[in-house]
Amino acid sequence: MLYDILQVEDEPIVRESTQHNAQRIGLSYLGAACLDDFSSILKEHKARYYIIDGNFPEETGGQVKELADSAVKIIRTADPDAKIIVYSSSMSADKIAERNKIEAYSKSVLPRLLVADLSERISGKK
Repeated sequence: MLYDILQVEDEPIVRESTQHNAQRIGLSYLGAACLDDFSSILKEHKARYYIIDGNFPEETGGQVKELADSAVKIIRTADPDAKIIVYSSSMSADKIAERNKIEAYSKSVLPRLLVADLSERISGKK
């Protein structure tokens, strides 16, 4: 299935807020809390936009570490033309984005505003 947004984010409140805001404006959303779950999702689903946190666990309940590069690699294997955004409070978000040639959004940007921006892109208004 093609979703508008697939997200890997270990903070439930951020996932829930992103999902709520996406669904409120008619965008489809699926999220995962760890890299293993995200990898499983990517075996069956693609997205118009992928949102990845900078730091999250490899497996459920695991240690949080910088796995954004690993997520980008998995996404690009499944979807070479993927549009990927790193959405992180990590100081290294810009470096992650630069290294992987993706966009970066700071978590100082509310999920509501990030989703609104993606909605405009998906609809062709931006």
